[in-house]
Amino acid sequence: RREGWNYSHLDANIAVDMSLVEGSHQFELVNLPSNCSVAGANPVSVTLVPGATTNVTFSVVCVQWATLVMTTATSGVDPDSYYWVEVDGRYVGNLPAGGVLAAQVAGGTHTVLLKEVAVNCTVTSANPASVTVVGGEVRPVQFTVACAENPTLQVTVTTTGANIPSQFLVGVDPDWYY
Repeated sequence: RREGWNYSHLDANIAVDMSLVEGSHQFELVNLPSNCSVAGANPVSVTLVPGATTNVTFSVVCVQWATLVMTTATSGVDPDSYYWVEVDGRYVGNLPAGGVLAAQVAGGTHTVLLKEVAVNCTVTSANPASVTVVGGEVRPVQFTVACAENPTLQVTVTTTGANIPSQFLVGVDPDWYY
């Protein structure tokens, strides 16, 4: 989108009349899905004159989506419960460990990245994975993840004296969780 431009929603295959002032105008089709492209000029420049109808036609060609089906095979102890998946640098969803996540993409070569992998786990397959698909194809993308047992730290507070609270708060590193 261009700053300062006015945009209107247009339905596919339906002509819409617009009332504009005479003079030169540019029309641009924007926000196309990644499987579509404009065949021809975009933007289109026209000059409007009073009393005349000027037609602007955009020819859009869309190809069939392909589907990437991501899975994980996670082994070991203390595995992650889910991972983040990016396709071509765009977040497409959470992939449960041992689960399935599908994403539609245009035909071509795509980069699939498994993210948010716990520190005790290692992706043992290619990560990122490069996958080439054509429209209509369903392509599996399997990641393998091996996890090691997390260490355990046992903390005990020993108390003496009177009026002892039943709980204490212990702090760990700033980004801790358990």
